[in-house]
Amino acid sequence: ALENKNFKRIMLADTSKRALLCSMKNVKAFGVKRRCTAVLSKFFSNIPNTRFDIICSNPPYISEKEYPLIEKQVKDYEPKLALVSKDKGLLHIKKIAQGATGFLKQGGLLFFEVGQNQSEKVKEILLDIGYCDLLTYNDLNQIKNSLISSEFVKDLKYISKDEAVSIMKTEFGEDFIDELGYNPLINSFDINLLSEYV
Repeated sequence: ALENKNFKRIMLADTSKRALLCSMKNVKAFGVKRRCTAVLSKFFSNIPNTRFDIICSNPPYISEKEYPLIEKQVKDYEPKLALVSKDKGLLHIKKIAQGATGFLKQGGLLFFEVGQNQSEKVKEILLDIGYCDLLTYNDLNQIKNSLISSEFVKDLKYISKDEAVSIMKTEFGEDFIDELGYNPLINSFDINLLSEYV
């Protein structure tokens, strides 16, 4: 979203001041400070009364039971607060999905990163809240077709996590993989919106 000029207004939200400061460094690096707002907020508690075309969330989704089993490099890089959620790793997803209903425009899209083997349970949660046209992340062709058919999407490009690393290396001139020891980026879509929606 930061490097995509079609997103005219972007709001970054987190419960962690440290995470927001890190985000704002990226905002500065991409030269997009004028169209970005950072909000310290627990779920939607401090989010202004507005409606969004897209809400994307990478919430904590690891259960307390799973936490001791995850890779040491992940634990060393991410604080436990950013990884673990109650209710078998689903509490944050539930709360964000519930809160998002009051902040999405009609026809708006909600994206989550979820853990392995959570997709069916998350689908149940979303259906119970009232969401429809649900797609799982691994079904990339369906996601692409759904996005293309959305009334506000002009075009999109799929970017693998490996391609994202190459882009970041070019943008920042540094290989952060060497420092971290792993690739924290995820597969994504670069979306261009129609002008009337931005």
